[in-house]
Amino acid sequence: MGRGWISTAAVLVVVGALTAAPIAGHAEETPAPDRVVTLPTGERVVLAPGPGGRAVRSVQPAPGTVLGPASEPARVRTMAVGSHFYVVPDEALPYVGRQLDLALFDVSAPVAGLQVQWAPGASVHAVPGLELKPAVAGRSAARIGDPAAFGVALARAARAARAARSAVSAATGPLAGIQALHAVASPPPTASPQFPLATLTVRGLDTRGAPAFSGSVTVTNAEDVQRFSSLQSFVDGQLSFSVPVGHYSIEVSITTYDAGNRYLGDALLFFPQIDITENGTVVTADASTARTVVPIPATPDPSTLEQLQATYSRVSAAGYDSTTAFMLIGGSPELSVTPTAPVSIGEVHWYTYFRLNSPAGAATPYLYDLVFPSDTGVPAQFPGAVPARDLAVVDASYAAEAGPATINTSRASFQYWEKFPIRFASTAVAPLRRTEYVAAVPDVGWIGTALASPQDGNGLAQTPMTAYAAGAHAVDDYLMAPAVPGVDRGTVRPVPCPICRQGDQLLLNLQPWTDAGGHAVQFATTDTTTATVHGRVYADGAPIADGTGPTGAVTIPASAKQLRLELDTAVSAPWRTTAGRVATAWTWNTAAPSGPLPDGRTCARPDQPCAFQPLLFAEYAAAVDTTDAVPAGVATPLTVVVRHQAYDPAPAADHLTLEVSGDDGATWTAVTAGATGEGRFTATVTPAAGFLSLRIHATDPLGGTLDQTVLRALRVAG
Repeated sequence: MGRGWISTAAVLVVVGALTAAPIAGHAEETPAPDRVVTLPTGERVVLAPGPGGRAVRSVQPAPGTVLGPASEPARVRTMAVGSHFYVVPDEALPYVGRQLDLALFDVSAPVAGLQVQWAPGASVHAVPGLELKPAVAGRSAARIGDPAAFGVALARAARAARAARSAVSAATGPLAGIQALHAVASPPPTASPQFPLATLTVRGLDTRGAPAFSGSVTVTNAEDVQRFSSLQSFVDGQLSFSVPVGHYSIEVSITTYDAGNRYLGDALLFFPQIDITENGTVVTADASTARTVVPIPATPDPSTLEQLQATYSRVSAAGYDSTTAFMLIGGSPELSVTPTAPVSIGEVHWYTYFRLNSPAGAATPYLYDLVFPSDTGVPAQFPGAVPARDLAVVDASYAAEAGPATINTSRASFQYWEKFPIRFASTAVAPLRRTEYVAAVPDVGWIGTALASPQDGNGLAQTPMTAYAAGAHAVDDYLMAPAVPGVDRGTVRPVPCPICRQGDQLLLNLQPWTDAGGHAVQFATTDTTTATVHGRVYADGAPIADGTGPTGAVTIPASAKQLRLELDTAVSAPWRTTAGRVATAWTWNTAAPSGPLPDGRTCARPDQPCAFQPLLFAEYAAAVDTTDAVPAGVATPLTVVVRHQAYDPAPAADHLTLEVSGDDGATWTAVTAGATGEGRFTATVTPAAGFLSLRIHATDPLGGTLDQTVLRALRVAG
């Protein structure tokens, strides 16, 4: 096989949700598995593959788009249905379903281009942030060259309309004269003509009894969410839909302002099962009926709210779900809801999530990540406090090697039914140590992330899914050196086997970079960063594959007895100096599989035998500080753990030789490493100023070997 033997996952940077630019694969280029999608309004959505094909997502705010008073929260609405995932910021919501195509905000399928349809008689004019081609037959090809400017223009017009207590006008504002701005080749409407159709009208009233002019309506078919699902904003207090007859779930959000345009609160109203069998069905959503207040929970130590999220999932009779999230970020939100009654078709799931921070000036920073799930629908009462006994304590650190750096952090909770959680990214300054309290809830897993370089969406460190026990104390070190190849060691949910053999296929799902804290770290080549991966596979000494990344499938000869995998990785970035180059080689004995994998791992074809391949992976711990440095001239303990992937019963390494270098590998010095059992080896090193490089050779009782050279593994301070 030639280049590309390992499937090339693309890094997708979508500017203005217009262009998909995959990095072309070749022998010295890294196909980073994360994607960064820029919304038309400037927000950046980070999409990172997670266990079992799920994705952890974070939203980074766009500069300048939050124009409201400090007391009012910013809002983001999301909807996941089928293979689509929509992220709609508040400034765009009044235009969605009118002049803006909802498909523009589908981060799971970024569009290839835009087309502007001008209203009859309208003249082509400049739109902030929008690059327009000359009009032909009333249509112009377009792209959003400056998403933040486009988002600011929409936000200003939306706020002006709200102050006038009116809907956004198609005759004025930045989109004046534009009948529709839609995605090229966007999917057809979800309503299918083979079903009889009926008209549904949803009328909204705010808590003052006035027609709702700020809010949205989500309509989902309860028999099958793929039959019909829609998200739109109110227009003069109502919306109409043409839907296939059947049963529907309706979720309504309404924001109320007083006569002086001051924020009074948000309401979520739910109609989980409405029978729509004829034209003219009218549903009235009155925000004053949302009397169940969602309190900001009191925490053991004082805290202030950063973000609040309410997530509603409607599972249809067909088994597919439509999940919507209402996110309130910053300000002083007031949220009320209507409880739901039990449904007879499908299921309803719900949870609230809170991130709360320590007060400014706290001696030691801390935060709380709290989740309160319900599998019986929206509850009639919410907890007002979380006791310390219900929390796990995480001592978290975030490294930065090149001086103070702004980073993004988030932690997403996964309910057992949840596929697409999303969190708004928090901003922090690294190096950082803080205490993070996490809700310990049965059947809930958490994935934490840290983004080292938010400006280009690079250096995303992600934990395996972790379930916390109440009262537990854990350590979580993000972006700690050195970063070397590794595997997902998560055991909370079944995940694809990192490296297995099924028939004549070698199945690879390795992480090119795993930091010392066990996080998969994703690097991508950008204007300021170069990241490369080159892999080779040999069978009984003969080369059989060569490619760009350690994921995918390689066909191996049926007679092969011994396999060898070589993986070279390199990173050069202004914010990263360690583990610039890592060379790793594994050899192991292989045979045709004869049985299944354990429950915690899956293979490509579940009905066929599949077997772990006993590769050894090294983890290094040298007690570096939060700049990834150890002190010069000081005897420093170094621990190396060499073991197989999780669930593999193969014995850990029983022998290790260790060498160190202070001149980037020009010369090497042997260091004694003592074995303490279960693949753990300890040594003492006394580095000189600069960088410390490491080289190991490890073996296990099965005849497997690991050879790894890590140039500039650790910084040396002093």
